Amino acid sequence: MKRDLLLGFILLLFVGCESAEDDVFEPEPNVLALMRIGYSSPPSLRRQRIKVDRSYDIEDTVDRWGLRDAYVKVWGEEDTFIFIDSFFDEDSAKWFKYNEGNYYEWAYFDDTTLYHLEVALPWDDTVTAEAMMPTPIRIYTPADSDTVSISAEPYDPHVITWNSCKNTELYVIYCIPDVDDSLYKNYPNFLFFPSFTNDTSYAFFLQRMLAPWIYDEYYVLRVMAVSPEYAAYMGFFGPGEVYSNLSAGYGMFGGIAEDSVRVFIRE
Repeated sequence: MKRDLLLGFILLLFVGCESAEDDVFEPEPNVLALMRIGYSSPPSLRRQRIKVDRSYDIEDTVDRWGLRDAYVKVWGEEDTFIFIDSFFDEDSAKWFKYNEGNYYEWAYFDDTTLYHLEVALPWDDTVTAEAMMPTPIRIYTPADSDTVSISAEPYDPHVITWNSCKNTELYVIYCIPDVDDSLYKNYPNFLFFPSFTNDTSYAFFLQRMLAPWIYDEYYVLRVMAVSPEYAAYMGFFGPGEVYSNLSAGYGMFGGIAEDSVRVFIRE
């Protein structure tokens, strides 16, 4: 009897050790590489950021702000961009812990090149992805500093128009108060909701005649061309599985093109 109990106890210990070994936590990479394309003539470099992080054990209570010591590269047919860890920024004022995992580089992307992302992680794994970037977008109408009369929209609509962009899944339109972020709380939440379209024109103000506008103020009208990768990652097509076009882990490599003008809104 005692011998059987002893054998049973040893067996339980063995199974417990095996289970503990099976439950060893293995981190998954989490990379967000959203390239932002602005309109400029002639085309110019823009500072880009790639966030590199990893998943953490639920029992790990240490504050985590990002992953350092990764090697981050984006390249196309003719250009190669090496993204540098912000921890090594020459400006000592930027050496803060919350910047860890942010990698920066000045880069320009066109809409005809297939770009490749490569992130070599500190634990000898490498994450890769590829994507084509949207065409730079330019708002044609309204012009910067135009006045929009909301009450006049039914018979004199200000239709927003812009150029057609390649490698684009949809367009997103915002019109938000031109004030400091800290003052957003003073405005109705509805003003910050975007609209979506697949066309290159949109009667935004006519559609929002009943919105709770704060009149006689300037607003920033922004139109974005969203790549298929970012549209899927953000769930613009409805709830579903978490999307990633990376070879491993979580995250996304894609782009958005954006342009903006200021408009004066009156009743």
